Amino acid sequence: MMEKLVNNWVSSLVFHCFLICLFFLLPQSTSAQEGFISLACCKDNYTDTQTNIRWESDYSWFPDKTGCQKITQATGYDETRIFNIDFSGKRCYSLETIKGQDYLIRGTFLYNGDTVLKQSFSILVGVTNISQVNFPKELEVVEGVFRATKRYIDFCLVKKVGSPYISQLELRELKGLKYLQGLSFKVLKVVKRVDLGSQEGDIIRYPTDPSDRIWKSEPGSDPTSKPNQVADAKVVNYKGNVEVPLQVLQTTLANPNRLEFTENDLDADDSMYRVILYFLELNQTVQPGTRLFDIFINSEEKETRFDILGNGSNYKELSFDVNANGFLNVTLVKASGSSLGPICNAYEIFQVFHWEQETNPNDVNVILDVKRELLVSNQHNKVLDSWTGDPCRPSPWEGLTCGTMNGSTLITKLNLSSMNLNGPIPPNITMLANLNTLNLSHNGFTGEIPVFPSSSMLTLVDLRSNDLSGPFPKSLLMLPHLEMLYIG
Repeated sequence: MMEKLVNNWVSSLVFHCFLICLFFLLPQSTSAQEGFISLACCKDNYTDTQTNIRWESDYSWFPDKTGCQKITQATGYDETRIFNIDFSGKRCYSLETIKGQDYLIRGTFLYNGDTVLKQSFSILVGVTNISQVNFPKELEVVEGVFRATKRYIDFCLVKKVGSPYISQLELRELKGLKYLQGLSFKVLKVVKRVDLGSQEGDIIRYPTDPSDRIWKSEPGSDPTSKPNQVADAKVVNYKGNVEVPLQVLQTTLANPNRLEFTENDLDADDSMYRVILYFLELNQTVQPGTRLFDIFINSEEKETRFDILGNGSNYKELSFDVNANGFLNVTLVKASGSSLGPICNAYEIFQVFHWEQETNPNDVNVILDVKRELLVSNQHNKVLDSWTGDPCRPSPWEGLTCGTMNGSTLITKLNLSSMNLNGPIPPNITMLANLNTLNLSHNGFTGEIPVFPSSSMLTLVDLRSNDLSGPFPKSLLMLPHLEMLYIG
């Protein structure tokens, strides 16, 4: 009897301990992914068993499943969304952000279609073009870093040849990371992120990296360079924020004389790049002044007699901004009189782009309100479905014409004639302050004509061939710039 009571007590204790652990673990898992948006294109919601990242379907953005295609590659993901674009030339995902917060945004593009057919499209963060995807490359990942300037960011695929496609889209907050330090109004594209000294095929990402950066190994081409790993290595006496997961820093590549890293596939045009090098001295017997090396980027000396241990810590990180075209070479050379050769634990290379100015925010907000009002009575209208991303840049939405004034891009014409639209005329259409032409003819609009403000810049209004009713607003006749009015 006593044995049974003890067993019951032990079972109860284990069960309650399990519940307590579950209580603490689940909220931590949830809070750890705050600031993450993970979209799985053409797939239902699921949780990745390896990373525990929760993926959300992109059907809320694009419910149409006709463009979904199975992928036969062994990449861990087997779906892609293909956009057969008829209007506007682009498709965009708008993702919620916090103004002033830095983010990583990453698109994965899988395709295994007809290799005879050429596919080519640009990738935009906001309206800034950071990359181009070209099939028949079967897998491509495009990753950018930006600072949010408003409450959402557009990630856009802009058609060049064929049909754009995408498989996954990820947004990650970069809390406490200084990628954009000193780079106001810039967007970074990740060229390479390397975990040196790790075994070939190793990948480190979330949850080891809380920001879900993907650190990959890189096969060494120099047989004299030796990898090293110290699993219990720690950062000592470093006063700043360590930007890299400790597991990445616990491997290193060393050479008795020189280390060299070369990237040969850069844009041919002269561009700015940010190179970040990470160093952790894994050998505890090394003393300050015994491992000194010079750092060159494209043969230009950037650091002389660099000493990882020179500031009392065993960790350092260096950032360099350089211009390059076509290739980038980073060389670490043993300094004269040094006992030991250079080491490096990890590095990142980013291409720097100027943040392109978007359409006037007031016009953007108004036209988005107009779209929402139109969708009430016009669900699945192909023209409205194509209205994604910035309304003017890099190309205007179907039915819109845009112009510039004092350096700002504005909506100047709205021509929705014969677009099979029904319901009331959107009231917010009168708030497009820079509109000079409004053509809503040959649709099924009903109800009254909205009242236009006296500040309107309209010179032409065409409302013919609709089912409008109610009194004709005198405000329309009194518009100061109106030259042509068509009704009936």
